[in-house]
Amino acid sequence: ERPARRALAALQAGMHVVLTGAPGTGKTSLAKVLFDRVGLPYTIAPATDQWTTFETIGGYFPQPDAGESLDFMPGVVVSAIEEGRCLVIDELNRADIDKAFGELFTLLSGSPVALPYRKRSDGGFKKLRIVWEAGTSGDDVHEYVVPTWWRIIGTMNDADKASLKRLSLAFVRRFAFVPLEVPGAADYEAIIAEGSAELPDGELLRAVRDALIALFAADAGGLKSIGFPIGPAIPLAMLRHAAAQIALTGGGDAQVLVSEVLTLYLVPQLQGRPDLHTKILSLLQPHIGAGETDAFAHNLAVWTGFAQQ
Repeated sequence: ERPARRALAALQAGMHVVLTGAPGTGKTSLAKVLFDRVGLPYTIAPATDQWTTFETIGGYFPQPDAGESLDFMPGVVVSAIEEGRCLVIDELNRADIDKAFGELFTLLSGSPVALPYRKRSDGGFKKLRIVWEAGTSGDDVHEYVVPTWWRIIGTMNDADKASLKRLSLAFVRRFAFVPLEVPGAADYEAIIAEGSAELPDGELLRAVRDALIALFAADAGGLKSIGFPIGPAIPLAMLRHAAAQIALTGGGDAQVLVSEVLTLYLVPQLQGRPDLHTKILSLLQPHIGAGETDAFAHNLAVWTGFAQQ
């Protein structure tokens, strides 16, 4: 409840919000819940490192219905404003925000923005302006009117902060940054148990569940203890995979199955982290068994970039 209430208070105060946290903590899910609960329509846009103002604000693009002539095509932010929809920007620090937001910094501070484009109309071309109040421009201007309730919620993965784009102070000061913590041991275990209860019961799946609880939920002796907490979304995906694998094969060895789901879902989260390679391998080895250790260590090294001396 705490991050949800913090985010709601910031939105009510007129701010935009960025939800931060470890992988799998439900940042995007919370953003959708916040807009759903207050009845605001929204659009989800995943940020990429290719974003420029063309993707956010818009630009000239060939229009088939106008004989391939160029006309203004709005980007994701202007489209959301035009359609009266809030915006969820997923993994926003994958984009170079200064390059991608441009004139939007002025808009987010509460001022209208004149865009350097023209839009085709019946009488020719009109200038473009994003405004907070309709009717503040002349007849030769096409207005994109921002609803007073319009907000942006962004999400940002803590594990990526060092390797992705930095956020400028101009951007940071226009947002409230709300952290989502990994649940405590009791809550985390309850989430995994609830997810497990929705799957076919069996001794093999229970063994996988218990291993995942020990690794992901426990405050001591698990991933939290080595400074690499992971949210519940990832072990829940592992449980579903394990259940599907059991249904396909009719059984198997618990440690082999644990090794498989860890390889498929946890190991990629360790990309570019050679500093954690030895700790992770030592932590996971009791759960994957001696027969899986060599193959698991090789796959782990591919992702972490660890080179044994």
